[in-house]
Amino acid sequence: MPEYEWLAAARPEIAATYFFIAIAHDNLAEYQQALEAYGKFMSLADPSVNKLEIEKVNLRLPKLRDQIRRGQGVKKKSG
Repeated sequence: MPEYEWLAAARPEIAATYFFIAIAHDNLAEYQQALEAYGKFMSLADPSVNKLEIEKVNLRLPKLRDQIRRGQGVKKKSG
């Protein structure tokens, strides 16, 4: 994931970077971080270019929010 984070810092306008960051966090059960990255992706995504990814995110978000609400997943480390 460091490569994606580097790319996000260097080229924050690339929506797909945040999609892949979100997927990585989601797969690691880091649901809050995934939600934040999905949100950033959705704010930058071009509906004509990122249609499939937008559909995937829209399908995932309700379950993800429910998992966060129920306290599931790995919590952010403080510090």
